[in-house]
Parts: sequence; C-alpha cells; structure tokens
Amino acid sequence: MAPTAAPRWTALNRELREAQNQIERAEDDPGRHTAAARGARAASQLLAMARSCAHLIRVDLTAQPPVVTPAGPVPLPGDTGALLVEVRSGGEGLHFSTGTSDLSLPSGESSLVPIDVATEGVTYALVGLEHVPFHRTTLRLELRRPGPGPVPLTLDVETLRRAGSS
Repeated sequence: MAPTAAPRWTALNRELREAQNQIERAEDDPGRHTAAARGARAASQLLAMARSCAHLIRVDLTAQPPVVTPAGPVPLPGDTGALLVEVRSGGEGLHFSTGTSDLSLPSGESSLVPIDVATEGVTYALVGLEHVPFHRTTLRLELRRPGPGPVPLTLDVETLRRAGSS
C-alpha cells in the first residue's frame, strides 16, 4: 500500500466501525437502515480500493492447478508487512479474512501462512507478516476452506531493506 493511501484506508475503516456502532445503538428500523447504508457506502469504497491495489495478489482456485498472480516475488518494505490476497473460488459471494504470521517461529512452522477462505465466491484476505528474513523468502500459503480441504501454494516475498536500516 502506498503511504499516501494509508489515511484513506484508515478513514474507511473508522467509517465502518462507526456505522457498526450506530447499528448496534439504533433504537428503531429507520436508524438501523441509515447506519446500514452508511456502512454499505464505506464497504463499497473499501472494496474498490482493495481491487485496485497495486500489490494485490490474486489466486484463482477455479484453474487447475490454481494460478497465483503475480508469479514473481512480492516486495515488502522491511521485516514487517502485509499481503492483500484475492482468492476466487467460483460461485457467488463476497467474504473477508484476516490473519498474521510470525516468521521467527521454528523452521517448518514459520514459513506456513494459513489463510481462511470461503468455499465459494471471492475472499479478500489481509495477512500481516512479522519478522520476515532479509532478502528473499518462500512462504507456504495454506488456503483453508471448509469442506474441500486446504490448498497448499508457495509465494516468494522479498524485503527491500534490512530492519533498522534507512
């Protein structure tokens, strides 16, 4: 995500939280409808931003074998970052998922990045990465779906600078 986009992401996130709080506090149906419309507008803007993100990683599970784009290493600004992943499973529906992965864990555990995805539709997952080794690292993504079982994939990430350096 470009640093200039961060305030817009933050504002939309705040708008969604406030709309949810407004729904919970509403005392009547018109109040709930107004709050729901506010949340729907913010969610629509957030989805448009996610879809246009320059570093969006797309995974097509309808292809055999599954296709990951981009194929090359994904750049990270340092030893901490995040991946925004769009997973297409076929069918209808829009879903969201979040998670984190600490790459300082023992070998074999640390490179595994579990991502919860829906069986059908499109899932947008935001995955935080911590303690990413300097230079190039191969992550083992595990797309976890109810029913069909997990889908294992690999993805290379590359840190652009060593932690603590300018």
